[in-house]
Amino acid sequence: DITGQLRFVANWIGHSVSRCRLYVAEVNEAGEPGKETTNPKIAALAAGPLGTGPAKAEALRVAAINLYVPGECYIVAESASGPGSEDRGFVVSGRQIRHSGGQITIRRPQQHGGGEMLYREGVDLIIRAWTPHPADSDQADSPTRSALPYLREIEVILKREYAELDSRLTGAGLLPLPQGIDFPRGPDDPEGIAGFQQMLQRAMATSLGDRSSAEAMVPIMFTVPPEYVDKIKPIFFWSDLSDQLIPLKDSAIKSTAQSLDIPVEVLLGEGEANHWSAWLVSSSAINVHVSPILSRIADPLTSGWLRSALEDMGEDPDSHVYAFDTGALVA
Repeated sequence: DITGQLRFVANWIGHSVSRCRLYVAEVNEAGEPGKETTNPKIAALAAGPLGTGPAKAEALRVAAINLYVPGECYIVAESASGPGSEDRGFVVSGRQIRHSGGQITIRRPQQHGGGEMLYREGVDLIIRAWTPHPADSDQADSPTRSALPYLREIEVILKREYAELDSRLTGAGLLPLPQGIDFPRGPDDPEGIAGFQQMLQRAMATSLGDRSSAEAMVPIMFTVPPEYVDKIKPIFFWSDLSDQLIPLKDSAIKSTAQSLDIPVEVLLGEGEANHWSAWLVSSSAINVHVSPILSRIADPLTSGWLRSALEDMGEDPDSHVYAFDTGALVA
């Protein structure tokens, strides 16, 4: 929500997955997905619980982003509750599911009716899709996990940039002038340092409230004995760290790109790459980084929904699987 670099990459993954076509494939003799089925009744199962058209593309986008960030998502199939109602299928994140008192409650997306759905065992379906963690396959893993330290670094640097910017915009600093010590103050301010503090606070507030104010550009002047003038320099409210923030952030962004399990050119740009090497980057991204996410969506859909649907139709539940066609994305 707050780091644009991660959002860009996650959306890149989500949009890529949403452009791929989900279909039902026959299982070949080796037990692998083969050619697309020619049986029209079985082919119609490609709609699955995700529906068709834009709704399906959006469900795939949400599923892919959740697999990329927290590492898991839940595909919900809600059966029709009465005459005139229709089955619903949608994708939710873990934060939309609540388990309490032996009941599971799911908060529906607004585009699917909104409100809360009470899960009915044996009637509705909740299918978990996740990337198994190498150390514990029941737990979810994702590229974002390893990037968290660098994302935190980007966040901290960004906050510091805002603080440094606000410090510069509070005014142009303090300028000492020769004469007896005389702190400036407003006509209604008390004498001495207390009046100077009140005037300084007003100047800062004015500058922050109106970035175009002249008070942001003119230093606050005060006087000191002549013998100290050449020893006292103008005082500013920002630090020397300002000049280091951009290199630090660039380094953190590069480290993030190297942690996010994508070709780094996706986030950093293709630089000096020509159209052939750029094509190789795109091809690699699809085969190595997008296709595995497609598999993690297709497999639970097959085991959690397609096999039951085939069995209800009197077909061999192990004869077909879900598969994805990346042709449109490659093109």
